[in-house]
Amino acid sequence: EDPPDSATTRRSGLQWSNSVICRGDGGFSPSRFKFEAQAVILRKVLRGILLSGKVQFLAHEVQPFLNQVVAFGTLAIVMQSNQQGGSDADMASSDPITLRINSSAFLEVFVDAMTSDDEVLREIGKTCIQNMLRDLAAVAKEHGVPLGDLEVINDLCSEFCSHCFKLELSRRWGGVKGIRVLGEYPELGRSWMLARQLEFVRALLYVLKESSLQLPKGLVED
Repeated sequence: EDPPDSATTRRSGLQWSNSVICRGDGGFSPSRFKFEAQAVILRKVLRGILLSGKVQFLAHEVQPFLNQVVAFGTLAIVMQSNQQGGSDADMASSDPITLRINSSAFLEVFVDAMTSDDEVLREIGKTCIQNMLRDLAAVAKEHGVPLGDLEVINDLCSEFCSHCFKLELSRRWGGVKGIRVLGEYPELGRSWMLARQLEFVRALLYVLKESSLQLPKGLVED
């Protein structure tokens, strides 16, 4: 059985050992193990679906199916966030029988697709992100809260900004385009943008400093 990727393991402060996840203090957490295992499977399944979009005879069926996956996943993440108080870490202490969606893994797959060097995957990923924003806006409106107050929106923002610092040019370019998608989404509003202005400027200035000569002229001007 493959262990979770090292980045996920480091972020959670856990160690993979003998096919079980143990806490740094040596204590065993079955619910945390189940949650991390679900995240590994979730990434693989979603990436498999995204890759199937490159198969010509499947392409016309993949996007409608992904739209449903995004709608279900988005709603589930918001609902469990409201129930548990917000973070993925809280999911580890919940009922180990219940399926919980790791929001970081869910977002990561679509952001990775949108920042891929493959044109088909980029378009599929971008469409999924836009549909996710639409679904989140509908949920926020239904519950009478600002869209920018949803934690998953801030997680998405952090994902795009972090991609601006990656080595691969396509990841940086995708991070910039992701920030633009968020910036042009009217439901987020001016106050949300201003609150994250420093984070955006820092990421974009890094891209300009390190990659301006390699990026398309139109993107640099934007």
